[in-house]
Amino acid sequence: MIKRKRVLKMLYIVFLITFTVVLSSCSESNTVMTEYKTKKEIKNEKLGQVQSEVEQKNCSLCGDEPVINYPDVYLGNNSIGLINLNSWEVYDLELDIGEEYSEDCTSIQIVNIGNHSTTIQLIKPSAYNMCQINLSNLESARVEDMNKMLCESCIREIVEEADYDLAFIDFTTKELKPIQKNVVGTTISDYYIHLDPIKENGSISAIEILIFYLPKKEKS
Repeated sequence: MIKRKRVLKMLYIVFLITFTVVLSSCSESNTVMTEYKTKKEIKNEKLGQVQSEVEQKNCSLCGDEPVINYPDVYLGNNSIGLINLNSWEVYDLELDIGEEYSEDCTSIQIVNIGNHSTTIQLIKPSAYNMCQINLSNLESARVEDMNKMLCESCIREIVEEADYDLAFIDFTTKELKPIQKNVVGTTISDYYIHLDPIKENGSISAIEILIFYLPKKEKS
């Protein structure tokens, strides 16, 4: 009888442990789903804030009479740059593309761009058609700022893609490529872009970027 009670007690303890593990697993699963829904809700909230004050013809991205013009020196260049989606400030990477160079050196520039001063460190070796960019102090793209500069269609397209306040821009076509958390490689114009997020305490604190000039081959 005593042995039977011990066996029943052991079975009861095993049951409690198993039940606790299952509950813990379910709790973790529910937490993941909640976090996923929250991210989706945040994007939906941003889309709900889209109330453009700008007509399509005055859109700074696609309009013929933009409220904010790009500096003439940039447009038409066979080059790319960075644009702040909250302030529409443009930074030309000024990549010196060619087959020759005069001296072997590396230039380093540090600039702040945007209302909250996202930091850009640009490193360009003269002997290669490439550069390195280090980004820090990244902000989120703010719909309330874009409402004053862009048409509704462009804002919605940017909100769907942008995780930060910066995007790459092709000065020839005005094509934008917003920087995204989960994209580690992309192309724009004749350039390949590799992105390496740097994490601190589980969140992205900076992004290291390598850009290579890689024009397409001629099709035979």
